[in-house]
Formats: sequence, C-alpha cells, structure tokens
Amino acid sequence: MKFYVASPLFTVAQKIRIKKVVDALRWYHDVYSPMEHQVPNAWELPNDEWANEVFKNDIKALDNADAVVVIYDGLYSDSGTAWEVGYAYAKNKQIFVIVADEKEMQSLMVFGSASQLFTLDNFIKFAESNEPPYLYHDYPHKFIQS
Repeated sequence: MKFYVASPLFTVAQKIRIKKVVDALRWYHDVYSPMEHQVPNAWELPNDEWANEVFKNDIKALDNADAVVVIYDGLYSDSGTAWEVGYAYAKNKQIFVIVADEKEMQSLMVFGSASQLFTLDNFIKFAESNEPPYLYHDYPHKFIQS
C-alpha cells in the first residue's frame, strides 16, 4: 500500500512525530512524506517557482497514494494539512487521522473525512503489525461545527 503522510512540520516535536509514523509505516508500505522531499536547486529558485514545484510534487504524491495518514493537531492545525485532507477526501482516498492532542477541539470536517481515527501510539501499533485497521474511538473528543 502507498501512503502519503500529511502533517504540520514546523516544530521539532512535529518532525519527531512524522518520523515515528513514517518509520512504522515503512515496515510494510511505500511512504511519501513531504518533509523528506526537497526541490532540486530550491535555494536558487524564486519563492513562487519553489512553491509551485512543492505543490506539484505533493499533488502527484497524493494522487499516487492509496491512503493518507494525517497527524492532526486539532482545530487550529496547519491549513496545508487541512487542505490535504480535503483533497484526499475528494479523491476517495482512505484517510487515517492520528489525533495528536486529544485535549484540543477537533474539526467536524476532518473527523468526518476520516476512514479511521487513532491516537499516535495506537497508530504506531497498527502500522507495525500490518493488520487491517480498526476504528478507534477510545478517547473523549469535542467537535465544533465547521
């Protein structure tokens, strides 16, 4: 199975979470993580050209993926991550949402797009076992209308 990992990637903690998820998935699957891909000669390109290349590369990877894993920080998560969820949903991809912070308010739209919901620890167990996913709801969550 081919996975695309969507996540904010601005802080050290976010990058560590991405690495954990990617490493667990790679036991059995092909994985594309935008964090790992760079545009050739990026520093020599004007910002708009670089941004267009990143966008095209990520869209191609999303289109080629069978499923998208979303590391979700709650209602005020990264807008790029939310866009990737919407795109994946429109393309009928399986969407596995990892709720990174269970105390945060959650978006009805992101949760409604999810094929499966996980905590980070349970997703790692699922990925490393290569078992079919199970629906995980064993935590309190608060929705707001989007």
